[in-house]
Amino acid sequence: MFEQYSYLITILFFAGGSILIEWLIGYKYLKKHLREILIAGIVGVLFTAPLEGTALVGKDYSFYPETTLNTLLFGAELETYLFSFLVGIAVASATFIGIRIEDMRKNKSDCRNHT
Repeated sequence: MFEQYSYLITILFFAGGSILIEWLIGYKYLKKHLREILIAGIVGVLFTAPLEGTALVGKDYSFYPETTLNTLLFGAELETYLFSFLVGIAVASATFIGIRIEDMRKNKSDCRNHT
């Protein structure tokens, strides 16, 4: 029934789910860095998707047409662009959350050393 949307659903579930969890955890902090996070998503699209198009043309691997929208854009599956964008956002969000955690630990440690 959803065979043609299998790849798209998988992308939305895993990459979208990761983003949802990250933003539920760190919304207040992440919204301050939304511009940088979106730029990371765009960079992911600019670099990853065209490279995949090259790999597909070179027959390094392929997708089952039954599981994708079977729509190519610059040689790559349309879903690949969404995947690259969402993974860029997920990685950037996780990085900012990690930075925030380290900053909080450092500040906590600094407070202990001065008392």
